Amino acid sequence: MKHYERLDKELKKGSLLRKVNVSGSALGEEGIYASDGTFLFSSKGFDEDAESITDTISYPPTLVFFGAGHVAYALYKEAKILGLDIVVFDDRDELLSKFKDARTTHNGFGDILKAKLEFDNPYYIIFTHGHVYDEMVLERVLTERSDYIGMIGSKKKIELTYQNLSRKGFSEKDFMRIHAPIGLSINAETPEEIAISILAEIIKTYRKEKKTIFLEKKIIEELKTLKERAILLTIIEKTGSGPRNKGAMMIVREDGEDFTIGGGNIERNAILDAREMLASGKGNACIKEYEMEAGSSLGMACGGSAHILFTPLSPT
Repeated sequence: MKHYERLDKELKKGSLLRKVNVSGSALGEEGIYASDGTFLFSSKGFDEDAESITDTISYPPTLVFFGAGHVAYALYKEAKILGLDIVVFDDRDELLSKFKDARTTHNGFGDILKAKLEFDNPYYIIFTHGHVYDEMVLERVLTERSDYIGMIGSKKKIELTYQNLSRKGFSEKDFMRIHAPIGLSINAETPEEIAISILAEIIKTYRKEKKTIFLEKKIIEELKTLKERAILLTIIEKTGSGPRNKGAMMIVREDGEDFTIGGGNIERNAILDAREMLASGKGNACIKEYEMEAGSSLGMACGGSAHILFTPLSPT
């Protein structure tokens, strides 16, 4: 579906704002905006003036390391705990071999200005084995959209780098995007301490909007290539201790379903309701509330409720 093809393309660049209509004839339609509020595109029928909810949406960040030295390896070990995807560029194969669970590329940094950088929501971390290379990489990534660019180095080195890039046309607005010196200020000294300070800054960045919804790449991929009628289930509001948070999605087809909104009786009943919609041929989106209180029809005692948006989908 073209809407999800465009959504995937924009999410690869960084976080977005998604406004979803929750009333009237436009129920379930959505408008997509850049993080600064600039309108990008919308699904057919989206009504800017209708009642809606707005969320920050994103793919989980991909950490892109330029450099494979001691700090990079320490950061790699810490970031693995969070389950983040990691890509490492360096021209030293003996160092790249240590990054067992990362995608690695043997790359001379002198060629970086010509390199293709195609990653899902890239967070660029620059700690090459030379100041000149750091500057080359920084020049390259500043031409990309990214929610995080960090560069290691002293204040003197950073000032000199900015001066050099200023002569190439980069502005103070560009430099405001850079975290340099990299990492939170915790008086870190060892590679491991520096790695923790960097990772803390990365977490602070992607959790800047506390309720950011991290979309599952596999769901968007399936929605892009949908070949049969289906219902997309999306949790748009949740209170209490439900199993999945706001933004969780599930695709229900006539003969099966993919992904999950949390399992249990909520999911079971939502699937039955979705199949009933498919069988009836009704094409209108709706919102259903499922109670999780003791004594409710679902027989759950978690407390709270989940509001689920049912969006009919047809292949294009």
